[in-house]
Amino acid sequence: TAHKAAEAALRERTLQLETAMTAADMGAWRLDVPTRHVWFSPSVARLFGITCARAVPPMLDPAQPPRAPSDGSLDVGLDLVHPDDRAAVAAVMQQAVATGGGFAVEFRVPRPDGREVRLRSQ
Repeated sequence: TAHKAAEAALRERTLQLETAMTAADMGAWRLDVPTRHVWFSPSVARLFGITCARAVPPMLDPAQPPRAPSDGSLDVGLDLVHPDDRAAVAAVMQQAVATGGGFAVEFRVPRPDGREVRLRSQ
């Protein structure tokens, strides 16, 4: 059916996008402002050096009840940012949420493997 073909095409495009983001050391994420829940792509988890089990849940279904903060809240995501950079990242994001505007911020992430990486989010 047309619906199944569209679903297959969407799966293929999603895989292509994730492959491209991984190759470019990029990722995608989205914040649900009212709940402060975050969704991010597997490539973001890789950049942060965390496993999918530690990553936030897949795109949240609005029909589902809110999840506990340990299940992908913005606060949990900020915990992955270097302690010296957290306040600045939080301030930039709060400003963007308050104004509805864009943002760009660079920060460090201390990875579980001991490496520290610099990331840019916008």
